Amino acid sequence: MSDTPESKQNYTAWLLFAISGPELNPELITQMLGIDPDRKLQALADRDGVWQINSTLGADQKIEDHLREILHRLLPVRRKLRELARDLKLEFYCAVEKEPGAHVLFVMPSRLMLFAGYLDASVIWDVSDRRGDGQSPGIAGAIQSGPG
Repeated sequence: MSDTPESKQNYTAWLLFAISGPELNPELITQMLGIDPDRKLQALADRDGVWQINSTLGADQKIEDHLREILHRLLPVRRKLRELARDLKLEFYCAVEKEPGAHVLFVMPSRLMLFAGYLDASVIWDVSDRRGDGQSPGIAGAIQSGPG
């Protein structure tokens, strides 16, 4: 989707990358990767541990830009992430809110598809209509609570 003066972006977007699992220790993940998470939860008996980074871009940026930003941060540690993928779940979570009835086209960069495949990571798309009251149906909550 191109943003030209004639076309206004008709969606907002957020993106996060999460690592989760019943044995996950977020402090060990932080040490191993050398990246501070935006959110971390220690595993408990009734919940998986989570280590999560969020895109640093604003919600008004194109989802493709969010994807590139996260890739730029994760590519240097791809081999370590692949090791983690043996025992933990890795996910890209892409959340998009569009104007009701709007048709929105996303281009998933081939680098992301290759990278996700290399990591055996899921790419989850959550596309929803913006509510008439201007409130989000849950994207902000998805950023807080993460995937799952």
